[in-house]
Amino acid sequence: MKESIFKFGKIVTGESFIDRKDELKEIKNDVKNNINLFIYGPRRLGKTSLIKQLELELKEEYKKLISIYLDFFQIHSKEKFISLFGEELSRNKPFEIKNTIKFLKSILINIIPKISIDQYGNMNFEFEYKRSNEDLAFEEVFNIIKTLSERGFKVVVIFDEFQEIKNLDGLQFEKKLRSIIQTHSKLSYIFLGSESSFSKNLTNDPENPFYHSGKLKYIGKIPEKYWVEFIKKGFGLYNKTISEQLAKLVCETCDNISYYIQLFSYELIHIADRTVNKKAIDKVKDRIINEKSEFYSVLWRKLSPYQKKVIEVILQVEGKQMFSEEHKNKYNLSAPSSTSEAIRRLLEEEIIKKERTEYKFIDPFFKEWLKIKIL
Repeated sequence: MKESIFKFGKIVTGESFIDRKDELKEIKNDVKNNINLFIYGPRRLGKTSLIKQLELELKEEYKKLISIYLDFFQIHSKEKFISLFGEELSRNKPFEIKNTIKFLKSILINIIPKISIDQYGNMNFEFEYKRSNEDLAFEEVFNIIKTLSERGFKVVVIFDEFQEIKNLDGLQFEKKLRSIIQTHSKLSYIFLGSESSFSKNLTNDPENPFYHSGKLKYIGKIPEKYWVEFIKKGFGLYNKTISEQLAKLVCETCDNISYYIQLFSYELIHIADRTVNKKAIDKVKDRIINEKSEFYSVLWRKLSPYQKKVIEVILQVEGKQMFSEEHKNKYNLSAPSSTSEAIRRLLEEEIIKKERTEYKFIDPFFKEWLKIKIL
């Protein structure tokens, strides 16, 4: 039996990657023109998968491609940054071993490159430097890719979960990084981040070092019609059928969030009969809620009493007109300032999101769990 095309909890490329053709075309064109990009949007919509698919397609077009991918969730210091950078450079293998050593020695002053070969013949880099020269070493690793871009390589550098940079050295780290990359005119930097951090800091905060320093690109949900087609195709590979109506119900249940549609479809395909019915969909929905119940309980317990109250009101009114006098009186809400602060914290913790004038839950199954537990 063919392997399921429904993938979740990992980067999705190839057959499991759907739609995003327009986004890929636009981003690829920006990279070709060495534009710096800030790509943002809600979590679990496949931003990282989009960029990994971009890497695959760029490899087909450029024989001399250098693609550096760094996840800021893994980075807690400049030392870790430099270490991971070395690993990524190893993955790209810009030159043969002899030429690589010659190249690195020609541009590095404060870093000593250590090159080893593993049992499979793969070349691995390690960078050694004096602790007192860490800032200079940090600059030099960027000089490597700048020089490669000037020698005919197509270079793209990807910083995932970039909002986590705030946990390093505050604005100083950002300012240092900004001062380095603004001189790199022959390569493209792509910054990936969550909607709340990017939309606030990069579009509304002139004090942010990266304010107006690149093109902003919002990544929204994949339209339902593409998901319906994908779901029906996936079930067909298992010789099972799902109606368009029930495929749409899967999308609705998952709030059209990529991660959850992939997860839900994977679970559904393994418990459904030859022809999917609503009973099977309800069973999967209950299973996911039950499996995440402990996680949701911990999340709920961490909230303040007033945050819990605000969440209950959001459930009751579907997030509409939260500051109306009617709702304030009906649900005994405190002063608007208290409600605003509670909402701000819930937005910051990415429990809810704002769409136009309404507040909605980011996790559709947390919303369903709340309905069971507190309503």
